[in-house]
Amino acid sequence: MFNSRSKLPTIVTVIYLTLSVGAFVLMFATMATDNMAAIFAIAVSLPWSSLLLSLFDASASNSVALNTILMAIAVVINACILYVLFSFMTRNK
Repeated sequence: MFNSRSKLPTIVTVIYLTLSVGAFVLMFATMATDNMAAIFAIAVSLPWSSLLLSLFDASASNSVALNTILMAIAVVINACILYVLFSFMTRNK
């Protein structure tokens, strides 16, 4: 009758995505003045950002747009992993 699913996976995923969007906004807001503007965006998208950026290193050497897309893909992968992990941890037995 009642939905017994936990809202924790959704809450954790939304918090992670909010932090990630904030990191990307900070990156674009300070890109002109700060050489380390992308450090927070890279940090929230680890470990997939380092894997994807190293795979596309030859073509993405100076492409800000491609690097940003690859980091966004890494964030989506992390968000999916967080959701599945917390869903598994909070499932009913």
